[in-house]
Amino acid sequence: MSNFSISNFISEVNNRGLARPSRFEVFILPPPGLGSLTGSGRFVSLMCESASLPAMTVSTKPFRIYGASYQRPVSSDFNGDGITLSFYIDNQMEVKSFFDAWMFKVVNPNSFNVSYQKEYVSQIKIAQLDEKNNESYSVYLEDAFPRAVNMLDLNMGATNQVHKLNVTFAYRRWFPESEFLNRLNFNPNLSDLQQTRSGTVIGQAGY
Repeated sequence: MSNFSISNFISEVNNRGLARPSRFEVFILPPPGLGSLTGSGRFVSLMCESASLPAMTVSTKPFRIYGASYQRPVSSDFNGDGITLSFYIDNQMEVKSFFDAWMFKVVNPNSFNVSYQKEYVSQIKIAQLDEKNNESYSVYLEDAFPRAVNMLDLNMGATNQVHKLNVTFAYRRWFPESEFLNRLNFNPNLSDLQQTRSGTVIGQAGY
C-alpha cells in the first residue's frame, strides 16, 4: 500500500509553504583591488534581477571486486566554471561600469597581465527567502570573479525595454548555510560576508 496521502501532502504544504523562485537575495562583496568602487557592491547587488543556486556533482569510477561493477565516489565538482547573474542597468550605467572595472582588474587590458588572485576574487552570497523575507537557505561562492560580461544591444525600436546585463562568474567552490549540515557538525569557514554584511539586499523579491 502506498505511503502517499493527498491529505498529508496538503497539510504539509499548508504548514511549510513552498519556496518561490522570485524570492531571493544576492550580496556581492567586491574584491580589494577595486579600491573606492567597493562601495558600489550593495547597489549592484540590489539590481540583481535573476540568479541561480549552484549545482554540485560527485565524480565516480566503476569498481569491481567480484561480480557486477558498481560506482564509487572519487571526487566532487562544484561546477565552478560558471554561474550567471542578471542585473538591471541604471541610467548612469554604474552597474555596467562596475563590472567593466572588475574585468579589467582581473586581466589588464593594456599589458594583458593577470592580477594577483587576492586582488580580484570575491565572495558572493545567494539566498532563498521565505514569504516574510527571512533566509531559508543560502550559499556562499568562494573566490568568485566575473569571467564573461555579455553585450548590451542598442535598438531605436526598443522604447519600452530596459537593459539587463548577464554576468557569468567563475568560483572555486560553494558552501551552503544549512541547519541540516549544522546537525552533522559540518561548519565550514563560510566567508567574510557573515561579518561584513549589514541590512538586507533583496533582488526581485516579489510574489
